[in-house]
Amino acid sequence: MKETITVIVAAYILFTFTGYLLVLAGGTLLSRIIKNKLNSQDIFNKENETFPQEERLLQDEYSINLPAQYFLKDKKRKCWINIINPFRSLLVLGTPGSGKSYFVIRHLIAQHIQKASHVCL
Repeated sequence: MKETITVIVAAYILFTFTGYLLVLAGGTLLSRIIKNKLNSQDIFNKENETFPQEERLLQDEYSINLPAQYFLKDKKRKCWINIINPFRSLLVLGTPGSGKSYFVIRHLIAQHIQKASHVCL
């Protein structure tokens, strides 16, 4: 008789503890779902991979400005990569054929030639 009561008490404790853990896990998941559905102010996109970029064109005498595009809230937006002081350092990394010369070096040379022609005038 004592062994039967001990087994019943042990099973009750085990099932109660397991139920408690399942309620906690379910509550956590439910609160996350509710929070994500109600909070539409998330600045990241669906994949959580981007945030608002600099969209202003910032220019000075020596700046380099590279045009770019990014996705934010299901929209393709245009932005600028502004390198205000290229004399501090400029490192261009990428695999062979990834477009370093076409995207960065070409714009760098063209913009400095254009700015030098404005200075000479």
